[in-house]
Amino acid sequence: MKSMRIVGILDKYTAEVYKFLGVEVYTCDVSQNLSDFVISKLNELKDRKEVFSVIISKNISSLIKKELRDFILSHQRPFVVEVDPVFDIDKYEDYETMIKKIVSETIGIKL
Repeated sequence: MKSMRIVGILDKYTAEVYKFLGVEVYTCDVSQNLSDFVISKLNELKDRKEVFSVIISKNISSLIKKELRDFILSHQRPFVVEVDPVFDIDKYEDYETMIKKIVSETIGIKL
């Protein structure tokens, strides 16, 4: 069985923390056209079968709520989970713990 992957679309500071935990990250600059960048990355990632979930920094997702809602309603995967930049990062002991936590919390999406 292939392992599940979590991919992050994050601001540069949050990306460094999640990269340390083993997350594949794409870094956004909030001054660029966020919705085009994020939605194009999500479209790329939905075709990768090993990608289970995409985490997005709340400071990014809050700026493109409508586009994210449209994507989530149109596609069954990957799950999209908002994360506070570096909030509660210490609760993840390792990559496996992070996957389990995100799986257990991915019942509904609050956007």
